[in-house]
Amino acid sequence: MAAPGRGPRPTGSAAPHQPPHPGTVPRHRVDVTDSGLVIEFEERWEDGGASWYCREKLRAEVRDGVMSEVSVYCTGDWSPAVQDAHTKGVTLPRP
Repeated sequence: MAAPGRGPRPTGSAAPHQPPHPGTVPRHRVDVTDSGLVIEFEERWEDGGASWYCREKLRAEVRDGVMSEVSVYCTGDWSPAVQDAHTKGVTLPRP
């Protein structure tokens, strides 16, 4: 979700990223709130023969029909090694 024409983000930047290659958004969710909306989505793409992954959440405040404030949270780009370590080392509770 990077703005067109933007270069790579600096290390540690909170700016949204753009994967180096086109990918997919296999899951997403949009929740309308009293003051705007929340969008949660997963991105997957291929780079260097490997499958990469990230999850993002965007919260937007809407005033007078336009976005007045936006904040974005991103897990960061997960390489296959990071995905594997997470799968092996983390048990997520499920309802």
